[in-house]
Amino acid sequence: MIQSLERAVKILRLVAESGDGIRLCDLARACEMKRNTIFNLADTLVSERLLAKTAAGKYIIGDMILELAGGQKRNSYLLIVEKALRDLHLKYPGAAIFYSELGNTDIIAKLHFEQTRPGKAVYPDGMTLNPYLTVAGLAFFAFSTEERLVSLRAKNPFDYHGLNVWCSMDKFMAQVEIARRKGHAETPQITPRTEFKVGIPVRARDGGMAGAVTFHLFNLNGLNEREILREVMTSVEKIGGGEVLKF
Repeated sequence: MIQSLERAVKILRLVAESGDGIRLCDLARACEMKRNTIFNLADTLVSERLLAKTAAGKYIIGDMILELAGGQKRNSYLLIVEKALRDLHLKYPGAAIFYSELGNTDIIAKLHFEQTRPGKAVYPDGMTLNPYLTVAGLAFFAFSTEERLVSLRAKNPFDYHGLNVWCSMDKFMAQVEIARRKGHAETPQITPRTEFKVGIPVRARDGGMAGAVTFHLFNLNGLNEREILREVMTSVEKIGGGEVLKF
């Protein structure tokens, strides 16, 4: 058991030091172990989200490592997110609200306010969002760098996860371009006209995209969409320190 733990720690260290990832053969050579032994250990680390595997077959640091490294600072940040979105949800209890972030290979839901529980935050465990069928997904495609999207595309091929709704990648990318122009994402093609659904990007301190807020009101009931959008954007500003990602 101790030997396996030591080997796992060595693998994690080598992956972390590799920069853009490391292949199985290079791991085996660096650890001076058989490929099968390294594969079994690396596969276990992937299943625990301590490592992730790219489309090119390289091992990179997984989401769990990033979450653990964030520690108390991450918890404090999510509390800021929760407070900002709680006020919004109490005003619109008929809405579902998500805060999500882009992991190495998936869009991960970090926080959720359910339609039936006004102001009550839920922290989902391992919940992921479809990158092509959600406004959060469109927001990440519109405002994230291509480098960050490579592994997301590889893990979630458009042909399997979006083609049946959008019919072609060109139509999907056209909607992504609209999101860039507007500064927020919408899916009018797949959202009923009686509902209001937007995805708002949240800016990180370095100017990149920290996450996305999804606001989904299931019954507009005569409410003004522009006013709702303005209030959602104001809530996002509170999360991002007064900086909403605008283009």
